[in-house]
Amino acid sequence: MLSTAMTLSGCPSCGSAALVPTVNRLDCAGCRGCFVETSRLEEMLAEMTRAPFRLDEVMNQAGTLTCPHCASVMVDLELFEVAAARCRQHGVWFAAGGFTRVLQHAGGAKPTPPRRWYDAPSDDPDPTWEPRDLETIERDEQHQPLRRPAKASPVASQSPYRDSQLACPACAQSLRRFRDRLCCDACHGIMLGIADLEQAIQELTGTVPELGFTNDLPGARSCPCCQNAMVRCRLDVRLMDERPELRPELDRCDGHGVWFDAEELAKIFEALRRVASTSFASTTQLR
Repeated sequence: MLSTAMTLSGCPSCGSAALVPTVNRLDCAGCRGCFVETSRLEEMLAEMTRAPFRLDEVMNQAGTLTCPHCASVMVDLELFEVAAARCRQHGVWFAAGGFTRVLQHAGGAKPTPPRRWYDAPSDDPDPTWEPRDLETIERDEQHQPLRRPAKASPVASQSPYRDSQLACPACAQSLRRFRDRLCCDACHGIMLGIADLEQAIQELTGTVPELGFTNDLPGARSCPCCQNAMVRCRLDVRLMDERPELRPELDRCDGHGVWFDAEELAKIFEALRRVASTSFASTTQLR
């Protein structure tokens, strides 16, 4: 976890001193920026891209923002076309929503254009997971058994020569193939198979997830692979003894996988990472 022993100099973007320490990062309650520890960021990006990742290999130039830990001037850099600032000793600063867009791109989809640090933040661009109250937990425990659709890949039965003919269920533009995933470069949506999603969650959290879906309702979108109507649902994930509330409503094809609109996958991954990190820390303290 990022050390808070030294006095923080305030948010690099808005100057607020309200930086809240969480696992491996600092969050600004004012502008919603965040400061992520270098080693943890490199680890997360390596997990998401399934390849070694080092920040020292990213081109940078002199910047103007100062590190909240040591107050030294950070260098400006771009991660997956997202603007950021780095202190070589402590970590990387992302403006509102920037960290989410980096995770989204590392997962296979291209991000939305980067927001400059002085731009006004959008409405809740990087939501923070909060524990549920007892009443909500008890109600959720009464849910029907998790529905586990088939684990086929969305591109398993698709020829690479036909990818351009697959239409995005959100904006109808052509989809491109990225490993076993289908990505839309127009609206930044992405489709993953169930097995791929389970593996990505396990690699991100270090925990084998129990994954299913709840709140099934008839959907208005068609699967890009089979053209059958998809089901509107919510992702339900159990990590050890935790069952976080995942807000995004998703579209699911039982034969091919799950469609995530822009930033939905990154928000879910970030919520699960927080829960797993908190649970691991609590387990370690009890030993």
